[in-house]
Amino acid sequence: MRALLIYPRFRESYWSFEKVMELINKRAMMPPLGLVTVAAILPQTWDMRLRDHNIEPITTADWEWAEIVLFSGMLVQKDDMRMLIAEARRRRIPSACGGPYATALPNELRAAGADYLVLDEGELTIPMWLEDTYRHYQTLGGADVHTNPDRRKKKAPKPRDPDAWRALLIVIWRQGVKRKTRFAFWQHLLWMARNNRGGLGSYLGLCSYIEHFLPYRELVKVQIQTQLAAYSERERQLQLAPSSALTSTPSSAQ
Repeated sequence: MRALLIYPRFRESYWSFEKVMELINKRAMMPPLGLVTVAAILPQTWDMRLRDHNIEPITTADWEWAEIVLFSGMLVQKDDMRMLIAEARRRRIPSACGGPYATALPNELRAAGADYLVLDEGELTIPMWLEDTYRHYQTLGGADVHTNPDRRKKKAPKPRDPDAWRALLIVIWRQGVKRKTRFAFWQHLLWMARNNRGGLGSYLGLCSYIEHFLPYRELVKVQIQTQLAAYSERERQLQLAPSSALTSTPSSAQ
C-alpha cells in the first residue's frame, strides 16, 4: 500500500503565529508529530510519504503515487482538510481522517467525502481500523522512556539558530529604538537583568509575541469599524423604512 500522509494547512489567524514565523525566518510553528506517530503504527511494509501542506505543496506526482491518503488535523485546519478530501475524492483515492477535528465533528468530514474516520486516540483506534479494513497490521512494542532512568537523563542538545539572533536584533530595534515603547523596553530589560537574569529569555520571547500581536490588533480594529459602519447603516435604513411606507400609502389607496 502506498500511503500519502498530509498535514493540512493552518488557517491564517492570530493563533497560527505567521508573524512570529516571519520574525525567526521559519515556515511552520510545529512539526506534524501526530502523522509521524501514525506512520510508525502503520504496517512497515507500506510505502509512505509525509507532506506538510504548511511548508510545501501537494504535487500531482504525490496524488498519482498514492493509493490511500491519511489526514490528521485540528479545527483550525478544517478548511484545507476538506479541500484536500475533495481532491482525493475527485481522483478516486480513498481517504482516512483522524485527529481532534475528526473526533470532535465527524459528521462534517463524512459530509466532505472522507471514506474512513479514525476517531479518538490513534494509538488505540488505528490498529482496530487496520484489522477491520486491511486484515493485517503491526503493533508497536512497549516504550520504556518513562521507566528507564538512563533515557530520562539524556536530553537532545539545543541547536544554535542564527535566525534567533536576527529576530532578537529586530525586536530590540523596533521596541527599543523605533517605537514609543523604547523607554519602557530598556527599563524592563535592565530590571530583568539585575533581578531575574533567568527570565530574560521569557521577556524577550514575550516581546516577539507583541510583534505578532500588533498587526492583528490593527486588523481587528479595521474589522470592528467596518462592522459598526454596516450596523449603523442598517439601523438608518430600518428607521427610514416606516416613513417611506407611510408616504406610499396614499398613492396606493388612489
